[in-house]
Amino acid sequence: MSREIEITSKLQRLSNKKNTVIWAIPTSISAPITKVVVNFSNSQANTNHLLIQHAFNHVLSDLTDDLQLDDVTTDNAVVYTFPTPKSASHILVTCTHPELIAGVQVFVSLQEAVIVEDTSSHVDLASISYGKPVHTKEDEEHAELLTDGSAITTWHAPSYPAYADVMLQAIYRLNRVQVYFPAKHQVRFRLYGSTDGNTFTRLADISTVTQLDGESICVDAEVAVLRLVVLSQSGDGDVQVHQIRAFGEKLSNIPVMASLPLVAHPVKVISLTNALNGLITRRLGATYCDWFEFALSPLPQQFTLTQSSDQHIKITGDSGVTIAAGLNYYLKHWCQVNLNQAGMGDQVRMPDQPPKLKTPIMRQTAAKYRYAYNFTTHSYTMAHWGKNEWQTELDWLALSGVNLVLDPTGHEAVWALFLRELGYSDQDIADEISAPTFAAWQWMGNINGIGGPMSFKWIQQRLDLARNNHAFMAAMGMQIVLPGYGGLLPDGFAERFPNCNVIPQGQWCSFSRPAMLATDDPAFDQLAAKFYTIQAELLGTTHFWAVDPFHEGGNAGDLSPQLVAERVLSAMLGHDSHAVWVVQSWQENPTPGLIAGIHKFSKKHALVLDLYAEKTPQWLIDDPAVHGGSNFGDTPWLFCMLNNFGGRMGLSGHLDTLDTRYRDALVDGRSLYGVGITPEASLTNPLLFDFFFDMIWRKPGKLQPINLADWLTHYAQRRYGASVKASPDLIAWTRLVYKAAFNMRGQGAPESIINARPAHQIDTASTWGNAIIDYPKTQLELALQALQVAPKSCWNSFGFRVDLVSLAMQVVANAAQSSMDIWQGKPNTAQQAHFLKLITLVDQLACHVPNFTLSHWLEQAQAIAPTDDFSQDQFMLNARALITTWGGEPQANGGGLHDYSNRQWAGLTGTLYRQRWLRWLNEGQDLSASEWFAQEWQWVLDVSQPATTTQPLTALIAQVLELTNQEVTSNDSHDCN
Repeated sequence: MSREIEITSKLQRLSNKKNTVIWAIPTSISAPITKVVVNFSNSQANTNHLLIQHAFNHVLSDLTDDLQLDDVTTDNAVVYTFPTPKSASHILVTCTHPELIAGVQVFVSLQEAVIVEDTSSHVDLASISYGKPVHTKEDEEHAELLTDGSAITTWHAPSYPAYADVMLQAIYRLNRVQVYFPAKHQVRFRLYGSTDGNTFTRLADISTVTQLDGESICVDAEVAVLRLVVLSQSGDGDVQVHQIRAFGEKLSNIPVMASLPLVAHPVKVISLTNALNGLITRRLGATYCDWFEFALSPLPQQFTLTQSSDQHIKITGDSGVTIAAGLNYYLKHWCQVNLNQAGMGDQVRMPDQPPKLKTPIMRQTAAKYRYAYNFTTHSYTMAHWGKNEWQTELDWLALSGVNLVLDPTGHEAVWALFLRELGYSDQDIADEISAPTFAAWQWMGNINGIGGPMSFKWIQQRLDLARNNHAFMAAMGMQIVLPGYGGLLPDGFAERFPNCNVIPQGQWCSFSRPAMLATDDPAFDQLAAKFYTIQAELLGTTHFWAVDPFHEGGNAGDLSPQLVAERVLSAMLGHDSHAVWVVQSWQENPTPGLIAGIHKFSKKHALVLDLYAEKTPQWLIDDPAVHGGSNFGDTPWLFCMLNNFGGRMGLSGHLDTLDTRYRDALVDGRSLYGVGITPEASLTNPLLFDFFFDMIWRKPGKLQPINLADWLTHYAQRRYGASVKASPDLIAWTRLVYKAAFNMRGQGAPESIINARPAHQIDTASTWGNAIIDYPKTQLELALQALQVAPKSCWNSFGFRVDLVSLAMQVVANAAQSSMDIWQGKPNTAQQAHFLKLITLVDQLACHVPNFTLSHWLEQAQAIAPTDDFSQDQFMLNARALITTWGGEPQANGGGLHDYSNRQWAGLTGTLYRQRWLRWLNEGQDLSASEWFAQEWQWVLDVSQPATTTQPLTALIAQVLELTNQEVTSNDSHDCN
C-alpha cells in the first residue's frame, strides 16, 4: 500500500524568473508527486492568472502544464491533485503578482514499508533453496529474505518486471518449486533454470490469483540457478515476494562459475577496392563492378567523374565515402537509380551500358564532416540489427557521403571489462548493462541495467558485430564516434569506494538515474584512463568521443560546468592528444561554462551538434549566456537535421526551408564544419534524407538555391522508375506536410490520434508530441487521388508503394482527427463504425511495407537474441514495451513515457490501439492512466504474434478515399480553415 506524505520542508526555493516562482525537489526524493498546494500571503488581493507546472529531470526547459486558472483570488489556497502521480524535479508557479505567493506545499506517494524482519525461528530443511544466496538488481539488501524460511518477510522491488536468482550451489533435478506472494494478488511470473548461470530454460509461465500456502509448480529440470521473474502484480505497481522454495534431488556439486572471457576477435582487413566493389555487388549486382574504376585523390571534399577511353566511369575522391558519394551521384543523375535505407524502397533498373559523360563532372562540399546518428537511433531503430542490416545501412551511409558515424555498438563489452576492473562480478555486470532497446539512454547517462540481465554471450555478440562493422568503415574512410567517459558510475560504486565523491543524480522519467563521479575527484582521471584503454583494446582507435555528462537533467552538485568540461576533455586528451569531444546541443546543453571549459584547451577539440537546426537552430542565438553565444562561441559545429522523435511516424519536415537554412549557415556560420543527421529514429521520410545529402554537393564555387520543383521531378523519376513530372504527392508534401510553417508544434510529426489513449479531447498521443494538423487536409486527399492513377510503371516501384502507403496513412490519420472534431460527446453508432474502419485501414495499409509491421520488429528481436528461453522472452518483452509503455507504470505514467514511441504499424494498430478505442467506445467515459497502463502492459506480456490480414493496395486506397470523402462532406468547412 502507499500513503501520501508532505515533503515541503525539503524543497529549495530558487530565484524568481520574471513572474515565475520555482521550487527544486532534492534528487534524494524519488517518490512521485501527488498534490501541490499554493498558499498566498495576502487574502485581500487578486492575481489575474495562475499557472502550475512541473519539470522533468532537472531540466527547466522541459515543462508540463498542470493547472491554469484565471481571476484567482487569494482568499484560499489553490490545491491541485495530480490525476496520476508524476515524477518531477521542480514545481513552478507563474502568476501576475508572484510577490503574493507565500509558498507551496508538496506531497508525494510513498509505498508503505514491507516486513523485512521475522524474529521467530524458521528452519526449512525440506527446501533445497533454504539459506542459499540470492542475487537480484532490486532490493539486494533484503534478497536473502527470499530463502530465509519465513512466509512473512518480504523481498520488494519498486516496479515490475523484476527478477531474483537463487544460487543452489549444486546441480539438482528439480521436481517442484513453490513461490509465496501476498495472498489474493493477481500475479504473472515465470520460472527459469540454468546449470551455468548464463543460459536459462523456461520452466513455467504462470498467471494466477495467489494463495496463502504459495503457488506450487511441478517441474522436471536440471538446475543450479533458479530464476524468478515477476512480470506483473496487482496492488500499487510494486513487486512483493515472501519466499521461494525448491524441491528435488542433488545430482552433483559444481565449481565456482568462471568469468566468461570477452575477446576482441581479429577481423579481416578490407581494401578500398573490395569495399567499393562489395557495395556495388550488394546494391546493384556483381556485373556492374566492371563499369567503374576508383582512385584516391588528394583534393579534399570533392569527387570527380570522368569516362575513360574504354568507356569505364572513373570516380576519384579523397576517401572511400567521397568516392561512394560520387558513385551515387552518377547512379542518380545518369542511371535514374534510387538507393535507400533497407526496406524504404530501392529502384534499380540499370541501363544496358554505362551512360556516357560528355564532360568531366566535379562536385564539392563545404562539409568537412558529414555525421550520422543520435544515440537514440541505435535503440528506436537499430536495437535488433545484425550483420546484414548493418551492412545495408553502412552501404547507404557511404553512398550518402557520411564520414563520421556515432556507433556505440559493442560498448557493452567495454563497460563489462571496465566494471570487472572495478571488482564487479559477472552477475553484477549483467545487471548493469541495458538491453539493446534501452542501451542508448545508458550511454547518455539517463539509466542503467534496464531490460536485463544481459548474458555475456550477447555482450560478445555485440563486440563481434562492432568490429565487423568497423572493418568496413575503416576501409571506406569513415571515422567512428565512440561513447566517452564523463563520470558515469555503476550501482554500488559509493559502497565499494566510500572515499570517492559520488554525486546522486536523482531520476530520469521515473527511472533511477545512475550516479556520477565528481570530475574533480582524484579517481576521475584514473577511471577515465582505464575506460579509454579498455575501449581501445576492444574497439580500436578513434579521435572522436561523444559524452554529455548531464544529458536531460542530472545534478552537478557543487561542480561548475566549466570545471566538468575541463576535466572531461583533459581525460580525453590524456588518452589521445588529437581528441575531439562531440557535444549535443539539446535543451540547456552546451552551457556557457561547458564552452568555456573546452576553450581553455582549444576549440579544435570540440564539435557541437546543433541537433534540431532545421527547426530551432541554436547556433543563431547571440546571447553569450545561452550556449556561449552565436556559433556556440565560435566552437566548431554541425548543421543537423533531427526531424524524427521516438520513431513516431507521419509525414513531416522542413523541406521548403532546409536548403535556405543550410546556405545561411554556410554564409554566417563562422565555425560551421559540416552537417549531420540526428533522428531519434530512422526508416521514415526517405525523401528528406535524399534531399539533405544532395544539397551539400555543389559545383565548385556555386551556392545557388536548389530549385525544389526541378529536384522533385528528378527525384520522382529515379524513385518511381518512370519518366514523369514531379509526382503530385511530392508537390503536395512540399506545400503541406513538408512545409516548415505547418511543422512548428511539438516534437516531430503530428501524431495520429488513433495511436493515443482514447479520451474526449486529444491534443497529443505522447507527452511531448502534437496531434494537431495545421495544413488543409483536403489538399492532401487530392494528392492521394492523383497518385492513385499514376502510371502502372510507377506501381512496379517498391519506393512508389512505400510513398503511397505513407501518404494514405497520413490521410487516414487526418480523417480520424476530423472525425473526432465533429463528435458531440460520445460518437453515435455510425460515427463509431466509421472510426473503427479508419483504424482497420491503417493496419491493412501498413501490411504492404514490412518496415511498418510489428511482426518485422519482433522477428528482428527474436533473430538477434541469444537462443536461450530467458533471452528470447526478455528481448520480445523489451521490444513490445519500448513502443508502448516504455517501462513499468512509474515510467509510463509518472515519467510521461507512455506512447512516446507510438507507431502506425500493422499488428500494433490492429491490436492494442484498436482494443483501447473499443474499450473507450463501449464504456463511454475516459479511463484513468492506471487503467490504461494495465491494459497496455497485458499487451506487452502477450507472447503471441499478431495475425494481420490485408487487401490489394489498390482496393485499400479506394476505400481510404471513399471514407475520407464521406468525412469531408460532413465537415468540409472545418478542413479548409
